Amino acid sequence: MSVGAIRGAEPAQATARIIGEGAEATVQLDAARGVVTKVYKRTGGAVAFDAAAREYRLLQRLARALRTVPGVSCPAPLQLIEDLPGVCMRFVEGVPLHDYVGRTRLTEAELDRIARGLASGLCAYLEVAGEPYYDFCLHNSLFQPAEAGIVLLDFGIPEPQRLLHGSYTDAQLSVGNFLGCMLYEQVRPARVRSRLARRQFASVYCGMRDRLLREGTLRGSDLRRVEEVARFTYRRLTHRGSALRRAWYRVFCAVSAVRFARARSILFSPQGEMPMAVTLDERMNYHPDPQGPKQGSSKRGVDGRCRLIAGLVDFSGKRVLDLGCSGGYFGFELAGAASSYLGIDADAVLIERNRDAARRGRLTHLRFDCAAITPSFVRSLAPVDVALFLSVFHHILAASAAYEWNRRPDFDPFDLLRALRERTGVLVFETGYPDEGFEWCARLPAMEPNPRAWVERTLREAGFGRVKVVPASAYQGPSAALRRRAARALGYARHPRPLGGRIASRLLAVDPRDGRDLFIAWPS
Repeated sequence: MSVGAIRGAEPAQATARIIGEGAEATVQLDAARGVVTKVYKRTGGAVAFDAAAREYRLLQRLARALRTVPGVSCPAPLQLIEDLPGVCMRFVEGVPLHDYVGRTRLTEAELDRIARGLASGLCAYLEVAGEPYYDFCLHNSLFQPAEAGIVLLDFGIPEPQRLLHGSYTDAQLSVGNFLGCMLYEQVRPARVRSRLARRQFASVYCGMRDRLLREGTLRGSDLRRVEEVARFTYRRLTHRGSALRRAWYRVFCAVSAVRFARARSILFSPQGEMPMAVTLDERMNYHPDPQGPKQGSSKRGVDGRCRLIAGLVDFSGKRVLDLGCSGGYFGFELAGAASSYLGIDADAVLIERNRDAARRGRLTHLRFDCAAITPSFVRSLAPVDVALFLSVFHHILAASAAYEWNRRPDFDPFDLLRALRERTGVLVFETGYPDEGFEWCARLPAMEPNPRAWVERTLREAGFGRVKVVPASAYQGPSAALRRRAARALGYARHPRPLGGRIASRLLAVDPRDGRDLFIAWPS
């Protein structure tokens, strides 16, 4: 039950009106005095007073802690009322956050600010409370548009959540409850058809989750446990009511499992038209998942591409650097040949997953690090024999929205190539082209007179004296170019992609990325 969009509280007055009621407490608002009172049910006796006292002390500590957290607050506690028993707090103006995110079209920056505020508020709560934020969710938060601030509310413990105490960490329980409540919110009848709500709920969750991973509050290995709590929370919220209500949520739980049950792999494109709650197989559809199916939704000749690279470059006993390693496909494929491999990616979820896979496979010479790919970072690395830089450079050039971690760089992207020339003996390079029909294509350089010539010239200008161009047909087969041409005529490379283009892409088994050439470059 939410204390939201409420105010603080004091003893109930004749002017007070009930604005919320749950199994354990009633929330009363005295608008004239600007005060809210949360009254715990008397049936609990001493237990009810203990619950009120716990929440009052927690509000005191949390209010002090949040003074140092920009853009996040909680209601100021005013009084612990023994005879009710209850807690009195100051009224706080605001819009329920689940309504604000679910109904208002927000920019990428606004969604990121909300995610950042929720992550910071949760970290502060976990530190001062020493226990999970049991009822952490969008429904128990307010948004203050004027200040762009978030107010955290309702720190009670729903009775069913007590069953999980001791089985999960504080962070797992808090984030799992948030995810389960978000799943419930998006399949309620009023929202089930709202693409905007799905997209923005996913964005807020992913932004918050990734920030918690970067700060160490969560680890990649925690995410499976987060899912378990989310499923429990969803069942807790949907098992009550009529048979029709329960059937509705059972059906949509199965449908939404594709989107949210594997929460560790949710991805999202803030500027896209479609929600991108993408599975890991789809996320790595041209660097496929070594721990799952070899092929995702892409139709590219992935294994053939890897074999071609291995035939052109000698990896035996070599030190290998893979920038933008994603799921570590090349590292695991080349593990038997390379003497050492370092995979770098800014996706903390994938890096943790890759580390777990390497440990399970006892591949001690494979290392995975989470880091932003910048010239200064590359120059800080030890020299390597071979560097792989595949299908990443165009996202940096265009500040593509395809990945949550990508932002417009504050460095010269071409300096990355110069840094690589200083650190490697041979570079294997691939980049996206402006005619592939994605949202970022319009922000790429013109690449004249043609993309292949432009990339070759760019590599030479970065200091690579010899550049070998390997056309895509070398690993795709001669029919690929014909199929691409036919699909292009039907519009598969336009953005947004028309229906005919999508059908052509599927029927002809082509992908807009099929036409990317490989470049093998050696420094002067």
